[in-house]
Amino acid sequence: DAPLLVPQIEAIDLFAPAGSDVPWQVVDVRRPAEYAAGHVPGALSCELGSAMPVAALGPLDRSRPTAVLCEGGYRSSAALRQLRAAGFTDLCNVHDGMRGWRGNHLPQAQGGPATATSS
Repeated sequence: DAPLLVPQIEAIDLFAPAGSDVPWQVVDVRRPAEYAAGHVPGALSCELGSAMPVAALGPLDRSRPTAVLCEGGYRSSAALRQLRAAGFTDLCNVHDGMRGWRGNHLPQAQGGPATATSS
């Protein structure tokens, strides 16, 4: 398999002040407990695993710019191939992940995973 080349961005690039247009939809591939402890507001939780649940990606627009993040960039890099296989065409990796988000003192949401199956 050839390497999947996608743009690398920093967490600060995801931040959009309240009331401004948010260009990214964000997929957080960390474990549910990590997500619940603090995540990018509006991010969809979809834990990376051997079989990423494609159904959990249901509410996302596969043609819209999609930023993928984890804690520090490794798991999100691994998830990109799975997302491309699920039909996502405009992907980028947040190489500094939630570590970068917190390091820039950006607002975090807390609580259980927001997934396609959450009520």
